[in-house]
Amino acid sequence: MNITRENKDALNAVVKIDIEKSDYAEKVEKILTDYRKSANIPGFRKGQVPMGLVKKQYGKAVLAEEVNKLLQESLGKYLNDENNYYETKTAHTKGFQNSLFEEMKSRIKEDDSSVPYKYNGYWYITKYEIGKDYPIYTRKKESLKAEEELLFDCNEMAKGHSYFRLVGINISPDNNLVAFALDTIGRRQYTLHVKDLKSDKILKDKLENCT
Repeated sequence: MNITRENKDALNAVVKIDIEKSDYAEKVEKILTDYRKSANIPGFRKGQVPMGLVKKQYGKAVLAEEVNKLLQESLGKYLNDENNYYETKTAHTKGFQNSLFEEMKSRIKEDDSSVPYKYNGYWYITKYEIGKDYPIYTRKKESLKAEEELLFDCNEMAKGHSYFRLVGINISPDNNLVAFALDTIGRRQYTLHVKDLKSDKILKDKLENCT
């Protein structure tokens, strides 16, 4: 495997990752061998399915998954190495960076909220609180004077993560479920979740590697 970068201009670059068969072949073969041990295919006893049939049925999907994993891992390592290089080279400017950040932050209104909008009988609101970095999503039934219901406090959800982003909030027609996506890595690779608003619990089912 080989990773190269081509700088397009002062702000943009293209990263190219070249993968060869030797980078994934052994892992793919192992996974297919494990599949063969547990495969239930009509006409064959468990563990006795011909390897050729296993490869025909599962080979492409396993190959695609492993190549995708390899790409993500390789790109992630490359970006981490680049970030570490940047941190090392700019360590002497940390004080200036912090003072600049605080000056810019002081010009932003921290206790702010969006204009409420009504959807399917509820008013939806996004707000920020002083000293907190992430939005808080709430709603009120029928009237803005009604009791406020918390949907997501991203400040609590972000704890323990160096990066956090919540997007794609979608309410079900009966107003009892909400779908949303999380990125806690920073590569725009989202995990799709569903929350039960009656129990205030996130369901176990999820869909990973969404874009």
